[in-house]
Amino acid sequence: MLLTSVSRRRFTADGEPDPLAVGAYPAAMRQVAEQTHTPLLDIFAASQQLYRSMGEEASRQLFMHLPEKTHPNYPAGITDNTHFSDEGARQIAMLIAEAIRQCTELSGLKQRMVRWDSGSDECLIHQFIK
Repeated sequence: MLLTSVSRRRFTADGEPDPLAVGAYPAAMRQVAEQTHTPLLDIFAASQQLYRSMGEEASRQLFMHLPEKTHPNYPAGITDNTHFSDEGARQIAMLIAEAIRQCTELSGLKQRMVRWDSGSDECLIHQFIK
């Protein structure tokens, strides 16, 4: 299977996620998938939809936006719209799990997925079984 790039958090002047946030990589991956008849998970489109649904301000929580003096690795703070926060990483992992479940070509892989709840209603993780 192939996956497109995850979108960076970048919005256009009209408040929409920027369709060129990572350049031509998603289109190139779609083309390779089509040419090689390989299942494709379009995580770029899924991540852009996630950012759209959250909006420009709320989507900040998915990324490394840390105020000054709140993290020892970033004493001056950081505004990073490429690398995910813990919450952002969980959200993207859920997008990938959902894309696998929806891909008819990956039925064998879907059968090996189980849903795991660590006891928290907010923490649902998908893992693969042997």
